[in-house]
Amino acid sequence: MKLRTIGIISTLALALLAGPLPAEAQQADKLYRIGYLHPGNIAKSSGSRAFFQGLRDLGYVEGRNIIIERRSAKGRRDRLPELAAELVRLKVDVIVGTGAIVQAAIKATRTIPIVVTVASDYVARGWARSLRRPGSNVTGMSTLALGLIGKQLGLLKETVPNLSRVAILLTPDNRGHAEQVRQAKEAAPALGLGIIAIPVEGAADLPAAFRRMKAEGIDGIVVLRSGFLVRLRGQITTHSREAHLPSLFGHVIEAAAGGLMSYGADTKALFRGAATYVDKILKGANPAELPISQATKFILTVNLKTAKALGITIPPEVLYRATKVFK
Repeated sequence: MKLRTIGIISTLALALLAGPLPAEAQQADKLYRIGYLHPGNIAKSSGSRAFFQGLRDLGYVEGRNIIIERRSAKGRRDRLPELAAELVRLKVDVIVGTGAIVQAAIKATRTIPIVVTVASDYVARGWARSLRRPGSNVTGMSTLALGLIGKQLGLLKETVPNLSRVAILLTPDNRGHAEQVRQAKEAAPALGLGIIAIPVEGAADLPAAFRRMKAEGIDGIVVLRSGFLVRLRGQITTHSREAHLPSLFGHVIEAAAGGLMSYGADTKALFRGAATYVDKILKGANPAELPISQATKFILTVNLKTAKALGITIPPEVLYRATKVFK
């Protein structure tokens, strides 16, 4: 009897040493499926690379504990609904992408969590009830922060001290832009600035927009951040230089395209932050209860070539604070 008892104990001990219990083994071996949807070219996206690195930093390895279903519209945004529906059919655990993909993703599913890597005002766009408690299947990272437009206007005024009237270029159907214009008009008096909001619906509107600026005596431009206006950056910067107007944008690539300056959220930091949201959701968090994160890290970019073309000397204090300088 003693030998039999010892044998049973030994068998149990060996079983425990041999590996985890079945439930634990199943959890350890689970392969999560992430749908990654991008409006452009994933291979050329530095933000996408930052997101994938963020997942790796959190211990996710493709083929071991995650499968990433990559889908790229490659500039054809009309394909986004089709690609989002395809990810839903694959029964992914979460869909990830920029703000450009959200409407297509929402149309495809109201149950699969959607993590947004970079977007502006979720509430104004109807994606969430509030930043603190989204109340929907959409959550993630926001480029906005309290007082951002005021800081942008302050930077432009500091760089061009004789600035008096600023045009704000926006898209008319973007409710988040309307809120930023409201904040700009609140911040403007303390800076001695007059503000005029000019909506742009397409490249064809730009010549008339700049004619209006001339008629209104505009001497500076702030271009609000949106995927739509980013795509028009080449035309906007060309018109700005021809009109001899200093311009401030919200994204580094717009300053690189010829804008005088940019000041906005660090996009790579937002993409990395989105990886933490995916991690939380895969561990059981409810996206409806995950607060939307507003940007906390910002990048100031200065284009010295454009400054020279406009006859503007960038103050040393501004150059010192610049994260990136194009020469």
